[in-house]
Amino acid sequence: MNQYDIIDPLIERIQELCPELSSVEEAWFHTPLDDYNGQLPMACPYLVAEAATGDAETLRPRQRVKLRYGVWLVARKDDFRQQKQELYDALFGYQAGPRHDPLQFHSGKVEDIKGSIVWWISYWETDTHMISTPA
Repeated sequence: MNQYDIIDPLIERIQELCPELSSVEEAWFHTPLDDYNGQLPMACPYLVAEAATGDAETLRPRQRVKLRYGVWLVARKDDFRQQKQELYDALFGYQAGPRHDPLQFHSGKVEDIKGSIVWWISYWETDTHMISTPA
């Protein structure tokens, strides 16, 4: 994990504020899976991308960076909307620490519907700084 990745605090935040989720763990997949081991509803965040948003400072090794996280929400159609709202309430405006700006919603969409199961992906962004740490 890099010095500014907030995946662990995101997982903790979702676990704390979304107690009805059966499973919250870092996603290790990119597209919807058929086998979810009956752990529904579930949320699986992951780091999607990081991008520089400014030039590096020359006097001190530092650069502004935008982090984008994806969060899979897998739920049955009957409680999908409620779980999605709880997840959004937990994430919108969440500030992982003093080095990170509050999370902002980027986008969300249905990736798949299999029977009564909805695969929803939402994307969240925060700005922070990459700071050089001496070796």
